[in-house]
Amino acid sequence: MVKRRKQKITSPYGDRRTGFHDGVDLRCYNFINWKKQPIVFPEKCKVLRYGYQEKWGWNVVVRTLHKTERNYILKFIHLEDPRKNVKIDSIYDKNDLMGWTTVTDYMIEHEYYEHLHFGVFIEDHKNGHVNPKEFFISRGTNYG
Repeated sequence: MVKRRKQKITSPYGDRRTGFHDGVDLRCYNFINWKKQPIVFPEKCKVLRYGYQEKWGWNVVVRTLHKTERNYILKFIHLEDPRKNVKIDSIYDKNDLMGWTTVTDYMIEHEYYEHLHFGVFIEDHKNGHVNPKEFFISRGTNYG
């Protein structure tokens, strides 16, 4: 289990000059020592898939297993290789380690710096994706 740190939204959900931003970016670095930060499961989740893109690094897609309301599909982007920490179809508990943040050459070139892109999807929602703040509020998570 890894202790979660308070995170700050550095890029909101919605329109951007270059296109629609289907999630939020969360600051994932420490200004004091710039160490990579652990990414943990926000609650009990099942890993659906993971993949790699040269521009963005690894991503992990999970389904929440919350007992009292609809389950969300969560997508975490900009990770180091998560395969040593997670397996597809496996279930993980809140605060289990998913992986570590990373920065790709593309991100450095475009001055995106280290962050976690966090997307939230609902299978029965007409557009698929929803504002991650809906998820945060439903779970009583502090964001800012």
